[in-house]
Amino acid sequence: MKENEICTFIYIKDVSIIGVVAKLDFKTNKYNIIASAFDEIDGYINNERFLNNMSLLETRLIKLIKKLELTSEENIVDIVLSLPDSFFIMQKFSFAHNFYFNINFDSSVLFKMKNDIWMHFNNHKNDNTLLDIEHIAYILKNGEKVSDLKYTTGDSVKSINLGLYLLHDISNKLQSIMHSCNLNMKFVMPVSYGMRYGFCNLNEQNDNHLLINISSNEIDFCVIGNLGVEKNGLIQFGSNFIVSQIAKEFNIDIRTAGKFFKLYLSGAGIIDYANINDVSIDKNKLKKVIFKGVEKLFMLINKDIYSNGVGVTSITIDGDLKNLEFTRDIAKNIFDVPVCLAQSEQEDDFEKMKYYIMHGVIKKFMQHTKDAYQIKKYKSDITNKFCNILNTVAVRFNSFL
Repeated sequence: MKENEICTFIYIKDVSIIGVVAKLDFKTNKYNIIASAFDEIDGYINNERFLNNMSLLETRLIKLIKKLELTSEENIVDIVLSLPDSFFIMQKFSFAHNFYFNINFDSSVLFKMKNDIWMHFNNHKNDNTLLDIEHIAYILKNGEKVSDLKYTTGDSVKSINLGLYLLHDISNKLQSIMHSCNLNMKFVMPVSYGMRYGFCNLNEQNDNHLLINISSNEIDFCVIGNLGVEKNGLIQFGSNFIVSQIAKEFNIDIRTAGKFFKLYLSGAGIIDYANINDVSIDKNKLKKVIFKGVEKLFMLINKDIYSNGVGVTSITIDGDLKNLEFTRDIAKNIFDVPVCLAQSEQEDDFEKMKYYIMHGVIKKFMQHTKDAYQIKKYKSDITNKFCNILNTVAVRFNSFL
């Protein structure tokens, strides 16, 4: 595996397509952003529209790639995609591993376990494409849950794993798009992966932590428990719902309402009255409308989660409404749990970019690449050892003859 690699990451969400070119350092596990670009898609992207109108995405993707190539001075071929969660299926499985003697858990044993798990998941894929398996935890025979295995006596161990599948129809369309655009898709992941790796420390035991990502026309959310994803979902309302409420309340057109909303988001609320296109509205009334809109969105998320019997103990919020002065308080009042706003260790890299979820996409891909390399190296080492043994046996057999 190369110590350094330049890769392009594309995030398609809602009505936006965002791309960054990053230089990855696998030795230090860090990265630097060398180019970024943003474009808007003509209309909302969902499964049906994606399957029936490939040219929509192809045109925007090619345009974005050209922008990135111009800025980065790199010839882009390999890309990593992050797509809406509705394009994927995530299934949690437990798998029993039986050991009949005392064993130290070195790389060979862990590889055998992982190989068994991959075979198990492949048997359940139902023509959908298995992309990744995340190890969640091990359950020992006495019921103890551990995150790592060092040593065990002859016994059984149950592994809890999360399998990620790309829907069959989506997979076929993506391959067609990549071929048309002369691109190579190195990996594809759902938005919730980026959320988890960007804002959640997977080394810690998270007890039903809710991650919320708010964009223009939808809200992605997932609940991370001790044993992986407890629930993930989509609310087809976003910050544009608040824009529509502003337009309705002040009897103005949507475009003007959107400008007022952006003005408020920018922090320009120190004036008593906002004035755009010869339209003046009271800032305090505007604040009340936005407050009620945010409250409504969080109430929808709360209803969806608790109707499925899933509890929440903490929340992280990212996206369009993250920086509003009352977003955190509203969420805290509705869910009655601690709330924090998403932050990344490398936020300064993006400057004007508001979707910090890309940090998580890059981190997940780097981890996936390192894991794949270690498995490939182990397979190669086993093959070489087997060949050496055969050669030794052959030499001795010839000597005997």
